[in-house]
Amino acid sequence: MRTRVATFLGLAVLAGALAAPTAATASTTEAIADTGGMTLDLDGWPSLLDVSITLDDLGHITEVVVGDEPVEGDGDHRVRFSNIDDTTRVAVQAKNHKLSADVKAGALADLVGPHLWSAPLFGSLNDSVVPFEVTDDGAGNPGLVIGDISTDDGVEVDIGDVETEVEGDEAEAQVKINFTYDGYTMTLKIQVSVESEDDDDEDDDRDFSAKLKVVLRGKDVQELRRQALDDIAREHLWDGHLCDGTPVTVGWLISDQGEISKIEVTPTDSHEVKTMPHGFSVKWNDSKAKVTVELKEKEDGTWDLKVRSKSTDKCNDHDDDDKEDEEKERGRRDKDKKKDKDDDDDEDNQDDD
Repeated sequence: MRTRVATFLGLAVLAGALAAPTAATASTTEAIADTGGMTLDLDGWPSLLDVSITLDDLGHITEVVVGDEPVEGDGDHRVRFSNIDDTTRVAVQAKNHKLSADVKAGALADLVGPHLWSAPLFGSLNDSVVPFEVTDDGAGNPGLVIGDISTDDGVEVDIGDVETEVEGDEAEAQVKINFTYDGYTMTLKIQVSVESEDDDDEDDDRDFSAKLKVVLRGKDVQELRRQALDDIAREHLWDGHLCDGTPVTVGWLISDQGEISKIEVTPTDSHEVKTMPHGFSVKWNDSKAKVTVELKEKEDGTWDLKVRSKSTDKCNDHDDDDKEDEEKERGRRDKDKKKDKDDDDDEDNQDDD
């Protein structure tokens, strides 16, 4: 079901917050849930489009606001809506390690202009802000320009090259921006594309030839590589949630000899700690949640600390909604499906390195 909005100025928007989430539905990683959501401001739009997404502690979408009014959605991991003429469609989704917003329009000219993305990263109270501009090269091919990014002190920002591709009557531009803090990495991907027609819905004769896609990716993985032992010899704490919303923590101490001790888990019951040659793991009973801590000394005397967790992102069930989603995805262009898969594979390989 898609909600139609009278205008993107917040006039006559369908009111009403989303239904409260349940534990057995789609959720995200702790890294995505910790953002609390994100905001996309398309300032160059014919009528200002301001979309704000709010997540709860498990990464469920609790509210999507257009302008000043909430919009009803299809569930707690997807919300789709359009303007009253159905000439522009917007879809937001939160699931696993991704939080995304897709904007479909009739022409590239509808997307050209200055825009703004913002979200609080790494548990910060302050937004990281990315200004970007969609351009037209004069031949109808899209481009991207990234402005000055603002974020918290201590967060490293790596802006990749803008990649462009033109093939026949299809063209796209995309850029990836990596944010890194204390061994955690989150990646923002901005992509704009045009094509002769959109065949997502074979029964729909409307032409959505231009699309802006903004995706935030984040896995709950901390990697501190080649660290001096003095820099990591201290108390450490991981915190997260079980699928029923129960807060959990794992604490440990790294000594100045490179030894792990004082492993403390809360709640103090219903879990199992397994020690390993280079660390330990914690698994909660009757749950898929698991945290693994590894500490290894390198040949040059430096140390690698890696903390991996699977918690809220393991709560997802393959319910009827997911099956319906999969059927709809089969209608997408083969090129789009292959590119998204390649992007995910590249990022997963980087996590495993």
